[in-house]
Amino acid sequence: MTTRSKSKDAIPKKTEIIIKNLGIALMLFALGIMLILFTFSSPYVKRLFDSLESMIIIFLFVTILFGVGFGLFKYNYKIIQNKKEILINLSLLVISLTFSMVLIDVCLFFLLPQNVIEDSKYSWDEPAYVNKTFEVLDLDLSKHLVNYITYERGFKRFSTPDSNKIKILVLGDSFTKAGTVSNGEEYYAYLERNPEIQLFAKGVMGWGTLQEYLFLNETYDSIKPDIIILQFSSNDFINNDYFLEKNSFYHNNEHLRPYLEDNQIVYKDPTKYKLPEVIKRLRITKFLSYKLRTLLMMFRRRTSGTVEDEINEKGEEYLPFAKSVNTTSKIMNMIKSVNPDTKVFAFIFDQRELNTTSSFEKIMKENNIEVIHGVTESVIKHSKDICVYNSDSLHWNKEGHRLAGMVISNYINDYLDKNIK
Repeated sequence: MTTRSKSKDAIPKKTEIIIKNLGIALMLFALGIMLILFTFSSPYVKRLFDSLESMIIIFLFVTILFGVGFGLFKYNYKIIQNKKEILINLSLLVISLTFSMVLIDVCLFFLLPQNVIEDSKYSWDEPAYVNKTFEVLDLDLSKHLVNYITYERGFKRFSTPDSNKIKILVLGDSFTKAGTVSNGEEYYAYLERNPEIQLFAKGVMGWGTLQEYLFLNETYDSIKPDIIILQFSSNDFINNDYFLEKNSFYHNNEHLRPYLEDNQIVYKDPTKYKLPEVIKRLRITKFLSYKLRTLLMMFRRRTSGTVEDEINEKGEEYLPFAKSVNTTSKIMNMIKSVNPDTKVFAFIFDQRELNTTSSFEKIMKENNIEVIHGVTESVIKHSKDICVYNSDSLHWNKEGHRLAGMVISNYINDYLDKNIK
């Protein structure tokens, strides 16, 4: 039987056991991730595998995690053979892990290009003059190509303002960005069928109502729209309040953003668990953070609940939500005040997750903003017979945009017939 030499440099048995147990823990953690991903049918887990790129990155991450754990378990004694070599071996381990993470980050750089750019006023914005084609997956697993184009300042529609036409500006978040359909297939594209309309459209993923106001206030004079259409999402109530966003898993953008507090615009980062900036900016960090939050949301909803659950159960009796409703109303008033003579319409996107319709309509009434009814209802109604959603179960696909676009364009054209012509 081989015996290990004992010397004053030998590492105690206790340390060897700790390293071995750490290796076991890492392997079990890696296996646990795969078990969760392959056994749960929840739509939140399915969202983790929303693309081939996601599957590749998750596979690489789990493989590296399992490999490190196996190495610690199998070769723990060699790693910590004596005090003189332990720092060298641990340093090599750290360097190997760092190299692996950098390699994944480089892969992400090519597989998952940045969709937004940093901006000092809005915190982030859509890049201008983008023209890219990519494949998207619908909820029924059908695939199709999307040609996504942006123009000046990240507009989805922009041209030199024509004083002889009725200028309509559409503002919103990712649903107006419409990254799941090609240009010309978005809901607002149906307004362009009216030759008397000149369309301007701007949507940025994750933007709240205050960011939309800031953008409108800065660009209004260059367009001077006759009509503004605001696309409002139920999660805007969360993004408009620091407390709600900080305590939300799915609707937390984990990015510095402006909030309206005590009638002042302040910039805060709602990230729950903050990392050093150099680590936070890595694509692998952002990618894994999003995937981890998706899983945490699923488990938290099954145990302690979320702020979204509180909003659905208590409505405005839930004080943080009541505060956000008041704040959102103030922002809407600011939007109206940019030019009180400009007609403003609004519609709410999707009420399946958050039941905020009554609060939304109350705010619009307070600020004399006309609500376009029936947009989401039309999409939900037809979802029983046809596929209207992207694979994320949330954003509209081409058919969803068509249904919403028909409702909105009919409503606006009726208004123009009665009030403009």
